[in-house]
Amino acid sequence: MAIFRRPNLAFEVAQPGGDQPRLAATIDALDRAGLRGRSGAGRGIVYCSTRKKAETVAAALKSAGFAAGHYHAGRTAFAREQAQSGFSLGRMRVLVATNAFGMGVDYPDVRVIVHFAAPGSLEAYYQEAGRAGRDGEPAHCLLLFGAADLMTQRRIVQQGATGKRLALLEESLHAVAHYATTWTCRQRVLCAHFTGSDDQPACERCDACRDPAGEVQAASAIAAVALGSAEQQIIVEALAAHGRAVGKGTLAKALRGSQAKPVVVNRLDRLAQHGALAACAEADIAATIEALIRERRLVRRGRKYPTVALPAATKARAPRTTYARRGRDGSRTSSITVELDQLRKRLARQLKWKAYMVFQRSVILAIDRERPDSLAALARIPGLGPSRIARFGDDVVAIVRRYGGGPAVRAEVAPEVRDLFSQLARDR
Repeated sequence: MAIFRRPNLAFEVAQPGGDQPRLAATIDALDRAGLRGRSGAGRGIVYCSTRKKAETVAAALKSAGFAAGHYHAGRTAFAREQAQSGFSLGRMRVLVATNAFGMGVDYPDVRVIVHFAAPGSLEAYYQEAGRAGRDGEPAHCLLLFGAADLMTQRRIVQQGATGKRLALLEESLHAVAHYATTWTCRQRVLCAHFTGSDDQPACERCDACRDPAGEVQAASAIAAVALGSAEQQIIVEALAAHGRAVGKGTLAKALRGSQAKPVVVNRLDRLAQHGALAACAEADIAATIEALIRERRLVRRGRKYPTVALPAATKARAPRTTYARRGRDGSRTSSITVELDQLRKRLARQLKWKAYMVFQRSVILAIDRERPDSLAALARIPGLGPSRIARFGDDVVAIVRRYGGGPAVRAEVAPEVRDLFSQLARDR
């Protein structure tokens, strides 16, 4: 059990929010270790979850006066060798890397290790953080944590993953979140995770041991974390698919996968987004909903029992709907809805996607109501982004025109509008 204990390491967790606050926290940690400038004792490693982030952070640290380089598997073998050699020989004192930098890494004087975002498991975190202070001298291990980090890890692992692996992923992410949000001795939490026993003494070096009174502030910070753009889109799409207002707390529970009575009664458990934010804290989802309300992407309804919904403009009804048959849920389905559904199924087969990944059922219903007869009009449909409009928009508009749409799309849409959609699609 004792082998997991590293008395010379001071573990710390911070929740600074976006990239700029995280960069400021990283620079502060490196400065405290005396690593600014090209000469001096010690070195530091900053771990990032993605290659792009590693490059961005390394460039920012260089601009701030650090002798920094970056290392990831996407670089050529020569570039990786140069980066590792420069770090080994002391030409660069800070290396920003993905988890590709690890095998055989054994430098005695690593004074600080920063995780710019949470990794996918405590095993990965402890292995990487454990590269600090191997000379037995004091070292600092800082984890910068946000709920969106867990979603990033989820997306990385979910590609091609099946049931058992996904279950293990959720268990690992839960352990990371527990470590980051529990205000107790960090070493004790880590040792308990690996040994199953929590009888280790407090380290007296981590942030929780140094500032026991900080628990209240930490809890407040945790409750105030807003999620990223991907999670915001999931919230908006869930409300669009639901089609009516719902309580903020009930929606948050549904997105975390709850089967609580209000979730089931409102049929939120049937949404494709049910459980999509299981790795996020309910308070974080609620804070994000409030942020979306402030940005007017959502609206609040009612006073005594407030609910949230999409803006009223998205609920407008289009006249003249010719109904062809009833859907499985008993709702009437128009001919245009049937044809749009057939289109998305056909596209899904071609792309080997799930049908809802092409566009949601709520998008089909909104198209039936609004009858957008141009790409510009299609852009006003909730749940359709520029990439989908650029990719599928012509097919959708062609169907709409057969049911009473306007003039030819290519004649009506200005070239600069079409170019904008194409450019946005390439950038995503």
